[in-house]
Amino acid sequence: PDVHLEYGNIFARQGRLDDAIGHYRQVLLSDPNHVIANTNLGQALSEKGQPAAGLPYLQKAIEKDPNYPLAHFNLACSLEKLERFDESIGQIKKALALSPNDPQYHNKLGELLARQGDTEHAIYQFRTAWELAPNFLEARRNLEAAVALRQARRNPASTRAMPKH
Repeated sequence: PDVHLEYGNIFARQGRLDDAIGHYRQVLLSDPNHVIANTNLGQALSEKGQPAAGLPYLQKAIEKDPNYPLAHFNLACSLEKLERFDESIGQIKKALALSPNDPQYHNKLGELLARQGDTEHAIYQFRTAWELAPNFLEARRNLEAAVALRQARRNPASTRAMPKH
């Protein structure tokens, strides 16, 4: 199973999702409870545009190891793709409880909160992500966008076009 898991990971990194999925399925034939293979298969299916098909694998990974933060994170991403935002936020909060210093988890929570209109808490999450990883440009861009949105809401006149003379 370890060889198939490694091949699956290599193919997933290369974007060869069908090949990765095949290798993860091979791992699960011999060990249906393999946490990492279930997690990676669920994520690969989600990345392939089949997030609903990946949910059972991610849920099984969490059932077998509820303390595996990546499974919670990947489940959150799949739920987001299915527009199940409240459930997604719940899963990302579980991932953060298990791995509070992961900037990617803070950034994802910020994205979800911003999507729901909770700009203040989103800003906090983006700022935390950026402070944890100063080179994490996505978090910085998200922070800047959220701050600009907050400013525009506070002062709508500042976002209007200036009259032409």
